[in-house]
Amino acid sequence: MKRTMRLNLLTPEVTPEKDVALYLREATRCYIFGFCDSSVALSRACLEMALKSRLKSIFAGLLSPHDDQLNVLLKHARKAGLLDYDHLLKAEKVQKNGNMVLHGTRANEGLAWESLVSARGVLGKLYSR
Repeated sequence: MKRTMRLNLLTPEVTPEKDVALYLREATRCYIFGFCDSSVALSRACLEMALKSRLKSIFAGLLSPHDDQLNVLLKHARKAGLLDYDHLLKAEKVQKNGNMVLHGTRANEGLAWESLVSARGVLGKLYSR
């Protein structure tokens, strides 16, 4: 109940495309039900999917296969003006947290909350254009 009430404080800023919205919804549900590791991992996956989608629409197929790495996507997003410095830091936080969880570090509620809020903030920036 406490986690659900906490989420009520977050107002959706934008509506991302269907697949990105699905990942965000699943990350949020995992957070609500206390599946912190899953919430962090899905927040990272959601961010990565959103970046790929937004960058592909800008660069129209000019991204190469090695550009699928999240750190490379973040660099492209910064260069393209999709992310300012503050949102880049949030995105890097989601990436770092997700990598920790995916490589064996357990997440707690605080880490899951930080990842979810940061991912939502970055999505707001990415889809505000």
